[in-house]
Amino acid sequence: MNKIEIVGNLTSAPEISYTAGGKAVTKFSVACDRGRGENAGTDFIRIECWEALAETVNAELGKGDFVRIAGSLRLSSHEDNAGTKRSAAHVVARKVARVNQEAAA
Repeated sequence: MNKIEIVGNLTSAPEISYTAGGKAVTKFSVACDRGRGENAGTDFIRIECWEALAETVNAELGKGDFVRIAGSLRLSSHEDNAGTKRSAAHVVARKVARVNQEAAA
């Protein structure tokens, strides 16, 4: 089963676009803190929302909002113009909710 939950802050305003078939897709990134002390750091995770969720996220969320996202992890790979193999990961969201940062701690 491929399930993932992400909690973090939007790094920029969501960007919406539409497929040739008219389906809405919204993309944005979330900054998630990881670890403490020597293991501390921040991961920047790409998020993709489709159809009604894409419209809602685009209309209601903005840069800096603290959110909880449930979805699935997608992995892809391709060759760039130089012939180097590249990999990427992103989350396809099925639920996105703004949350109170103190309550999520």
